[in-house]
Amino acid sequence: MSYWFNGITHYHFRLDKFLSKKMLNIIDNPEYLKDTSPAFYQKLIEKGFLVDDTINEVNLIREKTNIVRESKYYFLVILPTMNCNFECWYCIQEHIETKMSDLTIQKVKNHIEKIIFEDKIEYLHIEWFGGEPFLYFQDIIKPISSFAKSICEKAGIPFKNTATTNGYFIKPEINSDLINLNFKSFQISLDGTRELHNKVKVSKYGDSAFDVTLKNINSFLSYSEELSVVLRINYTDENLNDEILTQVNNIICKKNRNRVLLLYRRVWQEKTDKTRAKKIYSIIDKFSSNGYCATIKMDLDNGFLPCYADKKYYNAINFDGSVVKCTANDDLKIDPPGKLLDDGSILWKDGFLEKYYKNRFENNKCIRCKYLPICMGSCPRDYRSETDDKFFCKLQGNDRSFEDIIFNTILKDYQ
Repeated sequence: MSYWFNGITHYHFRLDKFLSKKMLNIIDNPEYLKDTSPAFYQKLIEKGFLVDDTINEVNLIREKTNIVRESKYYFLVILPTMNCNFECWYCIQEHIETKMSDLTIQKVKNHIEKIIFEDKIEYLHIEWFGGEPFLYFQDIIKPISSFAKSICEKAGIPFKNTATTNGYFIKPEINSDLINLNFKSFQISLDGTRELHNKVKVSKYGDSAFDVTLKNINSFLSYSEELSVVLRINYTDENLNDEILTQVNNIICKKNRNRVLLLYRRVWQEKTDKTRAKKIYSIIDKFSSNGYCATIKMDLDNGFLPCYADKKYYNAINFDGSVVKCTANDDLKIDPPGKLLDDGSILWKDGFLEKYYKNRFENNKCIRCKYLPICMGSCPRDYRSETDDKFFCKLQGNDRSFEDIIFNTILKDYQ
């Protein structure tokens, strides 16, 4: 059996090997295919497998990129603090005693009101980040979220909350607040089995961070079917094994597992190793057979941008009112490019946005690459070009090849 996949439409189908070989022989003679199998011919055109010579597919990708970049779905990241209750060895952030002030909270509210009524955004999505954002649920998350929900209702646009958190402080007593404030999902990380996780995330209270986090997850999933979680497994060679499944199963009950999405991500300090892919897929399959939403489709869901931060209506506001486009580098603490003003507007450094929004695939290497529509080039914060000796291709930094990702993604639909 062979599989055919289109990177632009993400449509795929399968053929037996004989038909696939025949297809390869006649694909350059579409008129013959049109005469012998008109229905199949038309389907190939509709799904982008046959393209008229007058159509420039790179220009099509450029057009789709511009549409997505200008979308009025506002993804606003807010960091109440840079502090955290854990000190994970791989974390890029310096955890310092910080807390968003009342003055900055008011600026954030002014920004939300301004962006809704002046820019006419069509959707507000707030992502809480940090540090550990739930250190200040009552003082910061709750008042800003209540305001955002109220102002969105007034404007008649949808609003939702999500959060990236270690999950330790999402206690059962705030479950009702989560629903009232339109929380929908959380990304919560585990660092392997209980023993390994607790070595990375050492609780100051002497309890098991692994158990507390998973019990909190099971609690809010049981409280409301509106809530879900992305369980991010930060893996290294040491913790990449399936023993974690049994321990997670002991806490997450069966009825909640279909709202737990597994996401395996390599700790960035670990070297790339393509041989890990087989083990990762094996573990994911075992989670899937136990009722979890264990999929890798999100690896292909880039929306014609190299990163979700590469949008006009995406910003990250730090606890001190500084504003960045990326939370994964030093901009948060060293010379941030933006500043939140009293009236809620953002003052950017001259030329920053023009440089940031430049298409990262506008180089010969990316333009010629068949994976362009599912990769979209280098990270937006990477200003290097192909003429630079340091040009970096994302294929080089991933344990999984695009072939593996595509194959394992489409294979799920035929199982």
